[in-house]
Amino acid sequence: MSDRPSLSFPDEMRSPPPRPANPIRGWVSAIVWALFIEGLLLGLALYADQPVAQWFDQPKFDLLRLDAREITNIGLAEHWFGLAAIIFITCQFIIPRFPKWAARRVELIQNWRLAGVHLFFALITSGIFLHVIKFMVGRQRPHLTTNHAPMVFVPFSWHWHWQSFPSGHSQTLFSVAAMAAVLWPRLRWVIYILAAAFAMTRVVILQHFLSDAAGGAIIGYLGAQLSFHLVGARISMPNPLSNVRHKTRL
Repeated sequence: MSDRPSLSFPDEMRSPPPRPANPIRGWVSAIVWALFIEGLLLGLALYADQPVAQWFDQPKFDLLRLDAREITNIGLAEHWFGLAAIIFITCQFIIPRFPKWAARRVELIQNWRLAGVHLFFALITSGIFLHVIKFMVGRQRPHLTTNHAPMVFVPFSWHWHWQSFPSGHSQTLFSVAAMAAVLWPRLRWVIYILAAAFAMTRVVILQHFLSDAAGGAIIGYLGAQLSFHLVGARISMPNPLSNVRHKTRL
């Protein structure tokens, strides 16, 4: 037997075992957050939506609305689905045709490939929630009435005039922002502020109420996080680009 002294510790010096997760606390936290979000959106709908829409409908904002119309389509989902597909196809099929160049950027290429995959699924996940809610709520868009009445609803309508809540552009922008924040975490607040600014163009041009834009942003962010959790269990999440080595030999 070895004469080395034992490295065991007395029971009172050992670290206690980790406490099991409390499911009740998780449910309570989820309910509290859900009530907070519901209260926030309802408060905006009752007290802010109509005044904000009427404010932007003034003649002095005509030029601003024209400018906003030029940039608002940055939130169209098809642009970002296309970008996700281009990133994946480029990294998966095109770059490997240049092995000498790719061999020095293995980790970078893999990281962008994962980013393309997760962006695609984040948009799909949040988009499903968005369109179900749009169809069920059936909120009238602000430009359809001269006084921008915020509480007119035609549930279960397929017509886009009654699909104001929540904003699809906002949902798309915040899903993209959530993915960008994974890649550039140090810039995450700048990224989310830019997403909010572009989402506000929907309010400026009277296509959505303020609560529509806020609701779309919440769905976009939470839907992306849900996608990262579910898809990330099978496909690795990309790393922040600052942690990726750009020159790596095979």
